[in-house]
Amino acid sequence: LIKLNLDATKVVNTQPSVLNLSLESVQEKMQNLIKLNLDATKVVNTQPSVLNLSLESVQEKMIFLHSSTKILQWRYSAIELVNTYPALLGYNLKKLAILRRIAAHHVDVEARDFSPKKLTTGLIVPLEKYIIALSKVQDDQPLSLDELIKMAKSIKLDAIERRKQATKLAPQMGRIGLLYLGYIKK
Repeated sequence: LIKLNLDATKVVNTQPSVLNLSLESVQEKMQNLIKLNLDATKVVNTQPSVLNLSLESVQEKMIFLHSSTKILQWRYSAIELVNTYPALLGYNLKKLAILRRIAAHHVDVEARDFSPKKLTTGLIVPLEKYIIALSKVQDDQPLSLDELIKMAKSIKLDAIERRKQATKLAPQMGRIGLLYLGYIKK
């Protein structure tokens, strides 16, 4: 790990299972990140769990994120987003699809100009809070990213109650609701 310029102490302390990987496997995972034009050292040192993901999983998420940045017409790339917020590689693809749908239908075009660092503020908000917040929006007028994040963060329910309420509201929320119900059924 040290020879690969990784923070061996952090990687092993946060992901002890990495010790079960062969040197070749770790090198292959690092090379995969490099081939995807990511800052492999930064990504792994920030989010060591990436080493436990399959090569295919990482590639699939990057393809999804590339298409998302084009669909949403963001002014930054998937590479910039992941290099800023490596935890994104650990997100479930169904969750990413819900977040993309929310961004496409409920966030105004000004979000295209936000930096990846600003967007990551919204990514750490639990998904159920977005479902609940969007259920309270009266019209189809898009919100600013700041407004949506503020609405979601203002919801003060514990995780169990958030999930119950989001599950109850989902059937009334069209495609986002259907995606959410599919996501929680994993």
